[in-house]
Amino acid sequence: TESIAGGTVLDIMPPKYGRKPQALDYCKAVDCVDWEQIILAYIKNNKERLSYYNSLRLRCGLSENDFAAAVKNLQKENKVILVNQQYIILQDNYKSLKMTISEILADFHKDNPAVSGMAKEELKSRLCLKFQHDDTKAIHFLTEEMLQSGLFKISDSLVSLQNFQVEYSDDFQNIKEALLDFYGRRMFESSPLDEFIAEGEYQVEKLVKQIAENCVADSELKKTGSYIYLRMDYWQEACKRLNEYFAENEHLTLAEFRDLLDVSRKYAIRILETTD
Repeated sequence: TESIAGGTVLDIMPPKYGRKPQALDYCKAVDCVDWEQIILAYIKNNKERLSYYNSLRLRCGLSENDFAAAVKNLQKENKVILVNQQYIILQDNYKSLKMTISEILADFHKDNPAVSGMAKEELKSRLCLKFQHDDTKAIHFLTEEMLQSGLFKISDSLVSLQNFQVEYSDDFQNIKEALLDFYGRRMFESSPLDEFIAEGEYQVEKLVKQIAENCVADSELKKTGSYIYLRMDYWQEACKRLNEYFAENEHLTLAEFRDLLDVSRKYAIRILETTD
């Protein structure tokens, strides 16, 4: 494209280099007829490191077919990654971000040895900070793409390094057994973890919380609120009784469900809200 003065327009949305030498290097990179090279130059000079597919196509002024063909060739050459058909990232930046995820998880495992993994949403939040990108939707798709690489384990909403295993010391195992025994004695009364800690034998709150969350990940406890749990066998029994009741009845009142489990109204509500 030519300007009014007869010059050639190399980029309709150029990066802000000012008088720095990089400005000439950038102009040389995009002053060619090789659209794959131009696309790479555009992506490399994107400070956010993650380019929007449609915005990049419009910036190039290419048809949908021509742009798709150029991106496909770059993918075959292992130069870019296309994420959810919406975003393009350089292969090197993609690898770097995978390493960042590994480092975040390694630090998390070091600080939380009794927890099966980090919550996905927490990982995405930390990655946003590291990546310095405001588009949380883009980070969501990018993280989901990277988590399928085989380097990581995903269990429900928790993420861990592939080779990480929770290894309980004798103290950890004793706390876990005491915790499951406590909730076994409470039966259908889903109780806050503070009540277990208040019994006095195990008062290291952070460690107890880690073990409780690990029991949730291992399907030994059912979470019915913020640090409120029910032992899994009693949760399953409550669901069984509920299903048997609805096999013969169309409606269930709170009072009827309370009597079904022989618990107070407070505990009946917690379980019913969890079934929602």
